[in-house]
Amino acid sequence: MSPASPILPGRQPGPEATLCVMIGGLLRLALAVVAVLAVMTGGIELALRAAGATPGGGGNPSHIAPDGWTGFRLRPRVSGSQALVTNDLGMHAPRTYTLEPPPESLRIAVLGSSVVYGLGTRFTETIPGALERELQLAGQRAEVLNFGTHAFTIVNVSALLQAYVHQFEPDVVVVVVDLQLGVPD
Repeated sequence: MSPASPILPGRQPGPEATLCVMIGGLLRLALAVVAVLAVMTGGIELALRAAGATPGGGGNPSHIAPDGWTGFRLRPRVSGSQALVTNDLGMHAPRTYTLEPPPESLRIAVLGSSVVYGLGTRFTETIPGALERELQLAGQRAEVLNFGTHAFTIVNVSALLQAYVHQFEPDVVVVVVDLQLGVPD
């Protein structure tokens, strides 16, 4: 008999006591395993940090970023497939734009959902790209900015216009209303 579990003379432990002892042992073993794994994980983390590694966003970072005004926006500087590329301002465009419009040029801001964004199409085939091309072919110096963002509703577009688009001083603002924009859930 061990001093930790006194048994009265003439009494044997029942199955309940044996089960409790086994469960207690398993719980202690599980706790020990968790503690060892936690220490090992912490050690690996510290070693990686000491080697200069930093937490990453994964192999395929999202092209969407949270935004306090619009709810979410396109993440700036996304590269890869042309269908997902954004410029330094988070616009689906191959080039950047200044806040001040070019002199003697018509500046148009086009807002909308994925229809304007041109999901899966080349820049020149998007609504803003085609509009800019046609205006220039007609002899009009023009710069058309693509503010389309897939999954945007009229509420998102309104917030985008109020918070960001006006800073570019567009001469014309075009809002393309499709089913997603016009009938938000």
